[in-house]
Amino acid sequence: MVNSSKTPTGKAKKGLVTIRPDAGCIKACFPRAPFPGEKNQVKKAVGIPLVDGWEGKVSQLQSRLQLELDEGKLARTFLCSNFFI
Repeated sequence: MVNSSKTPTGKAKKGLVTIRPDAGCIKACFPRAPFPGEKNQVKKAVGIPLVDGWEGKVSQLQSRLQLELDEGKLARTFLCSNFFI
């Protein structure tokens, strides 16, 4: 199902950090609003292997990253690193 010709209905709400498998690794995808200088959406590998049980680790990480982003504690230098754990 599609909302319009280009927008799928399975999209996350605006302003939320999402974590998902992408090209064989797990990446954190950050909302665009906190990073207005970036041309594309900020996506970073989280360093969690794509094996059984990764969903539990990812849900904890997503909660932590969302809280830090909401509180303004997610520093730009932190986003420059490749791993969050």
